[in-house]
Amino acid sequence: MARHTSTGKANKLTMANQFALINLVQAEYTKRAQYDFDFAVWASEQLGFTVTGGNIQGVRAQFNIASTLQVERAEAAEPKTRLDRLDRLDRLEAELKALRTELFTLKTKLGEV
Repeated sequence: MARHTSTGKANKLTMANQFALINLVQAEYTKRAQYDFDFAVWASEQLGFTVTGGNIQGVRAQFNIASTLQVERAEAAEPKTRLDRLDRLDRLEAELKALRTELFTLKTKLGEV
């Protein structure tokens, strides 16, 4: 069984190992919904060679695969109920009004109004 290390050193993979890791990440990363380090431990067991969280992050970056943490944060930011959506809309309208006021003030100072 492969060991997973977290030494902070670069874990350089052979081209064949990179290919195997790329295929595994593309097929399983979003399904498993694990953080990079945890996925790396699982990938090491599946592939039979050491994989680090950095290896996982590198593959994700190359293929524009969002991290599990990014997905969780995006989902948490989404309004869950109609009331949440209305509250968010109210906040956005207030921000827009404040921006319009600030823009008007700046234009006035510049003599454009």
